[in-house]
Amino acid sequence: MYFAKAFGVFFLVSFGGGTLIYSLLALIAEKLFGAPMVFGSLFRMFAYHEEHSFQYIALIAITYSFFASIWATFRSYSSGWRR
Repeated sequence: MYFAKAFGVFFLVSFGGGTLIYSLLALIAEKLFGAPMVFGSLFRMFAYHEEHSFQYIALIAITYSFFASIWATFRSYSSGWRR
């Protein structure tokens, strides 16, 4: 049960933070350059990251949450108030 709670907390924090940072960078890029392009791409290539940016952020957040919750559940030697 602790693994699921840890996974949920890690996912919400990392996905929320990633989404917030991406949105701020898109806003800054739109104001400065006129186009909300956060990720760079090569000439004449489809920019998957620009089309599906939140899915890529979610993929990274899921991967991070999985490994962080494993560490927090099984490998953390801290307990009580130190955790």
